[in-house]
Amino acid sequence: MKTMEMFKPGILILMGIFLIGSLVIASADESLLEGGDSFNNAVQIEPGSYDCNISKDNPDYYKIINITPGQKLIIKADIPAVESGSANRKMELSLYDEENQQLMLDEEHLIPDEIGTLTVFRTASSIKSSNIFYLKIQEEIRTTDDPYSYTLDISIEDYFDADSQIDAGNIFDTALEITPGDYKGYLEIDDGDDDKDIYIISMQSGENLDVTITPKGYAKFKVIIYDQDRVKASEEISANNGAIVRTSYNSSISQDIYLEINKRLISSDKEYSLILTLEAEEVTETESTESATEETSTEEASIEDTYTEEASGDDSEGLPGFEVIFALAGLLTVICLLKRR
Repeated sequence: MKTMEMFKPGILILMGIFLIGSLVIASADESLLEGGDSFNNAVQIEPGSYDCNISKDNPDYYKIINITPGQKLIIKADIPAVESGSANRKMELSLYDEENQQLMLDEEHLIPDEIGTLTVFRTASSIKSSNIFYLKIQEEIRTTDDPYSYTLDISIEDYFDADSQIDAGNIFDTALEITPGDYKGYLEIDDGDDDKDIYIISMQSGENLDVTITPKGYAKFKVIIYDQDRVKASEEISANNGAIVRTSYNSSISQDIYLEINKRLISSDKEYSLILTLEAEEVTETESTESATEETSTEEASIEDTYTEEASGDDSEGLPGFEVIFALAGLLTVICLLKRR
């Protein structure tokens, strides 16, 4: 008995943890009778599947938060068929940003025996560090006032750039720092505002950067390189849809440069591969030989100058010896003349 009493608190704690965990897991799959009646009263929901009811002419409002830049929010509403004697239906599914501006709308007119699917989606860019979206569902045409059921599925897909966990910035201040290597990136302008990716790359003096952009499919890109002062250094545009873009940049100083990849064509092909190669500037054999020759010539000229200076110094030091000889010769001449007298 004492042993059982000792285990009772632990058993109760485990049961509590299990129940709490069950509630958390069920929160994304539990039935929603109806959403809020306005943006201000929108019901917050998480990714998952929901069985919902909606009343005629009374829209449902939902809120989805914490969508990270580089993530794609996908919302799908499955509309079941109704009895043959029922009226036609018009269902609308709308997606809004946090300023309540409509981003996307999907609608369908359904006959009684027809099932329908409405889908809206949005890819979040780096304009904001975290994004909030609102969802509005409404039915406009129906003769009966009974609540109408539908299934709501919310999912998120990741489209992060360059092996990171975020979208590369579309302004200089939010640029993503990367090193030489092979990467994948994504741009989305048909269902979002991710129209460019900007990267920061560190370069040393004398290094050369080679950039290769390969679109997946038939997208078209513009590639721009800026120096540390954000001054445009080079620009290349795809020759045609799906063409590979190559560009390079040689840095005369050590600096952080910017690489901008800009999608030029609305296309479902949003993926691209990015290859960065960074190499030090090579010195050719000819340049090396010429440099060695110049150094040798300089050394030889220096030796000759030194020899000339030394020779000149010897001559100047020898002049006093000649003066003495001339003086002695003159003195002897005078002595000889005096003896003759």
